[in-house]
Amino acid sequence: MAHPEYPVTIAHRLAGLLGNGFIRLVALTSAVQNVDDPAYMELRRLKRPLIYTFWHNNQVFLCWTHRGEPVHVIVSRSKDGEYIAQVLRRLGVEPVRGSSSRGGEAAFRQVVAFLERGEQAGFTPDGPRGPVQTVHPGVIAAAKLSGAPIIPVAVASRRKLVFRSWDRFFV
Repeated sequence: MAHPEYPVTIAHRLAGLLGNGFIRLVALTSAVQNVDDPAYMELRRLKRPLIYTFWHNNQVFLCWTHRGEPVHVIVSRSKDGEYIAQVLRRLGVEPVRGSSSRGGEAAFRQVVAFLERGEQAGFTPDGPRGPVQTVHPGVIAAAKLSGAPIIPVAVASRRKLVFRSWDRFFV
């Protein structure tokens, strides 16, 4: 859903379309190896609510692996966050808009409600501004309130494009 702080532009929609196409192209032309823990697979089999955590720079490809699942991922309310939200929607992952710097409390309550209904959530625990790979307390609080286990996930790639950002975001 768009937020009144700014309009959703044609550029946002185009980025969503192109980003989705790029992720699909990379995914379909890559050799992907999943390393899944048996305890995690049992939780999936039981359809338990889960909290996936991943570093801020890992978020894009992980959404591909959970596309079309009832996963709700917190995404910043910033203009840049809207680009990510557009891509997520096209992958069938539902963005919940908010971050520690804006709208975080409402987004947090929404995500806990989804978990209590048995759905899944995704958090970048190092937040929208870092420090990089440092866990902020929101994900732990969500697990305590909902009873959902935290599942840490990561992506590694031999070939990648690394951006000059605070988190060294890569695709």
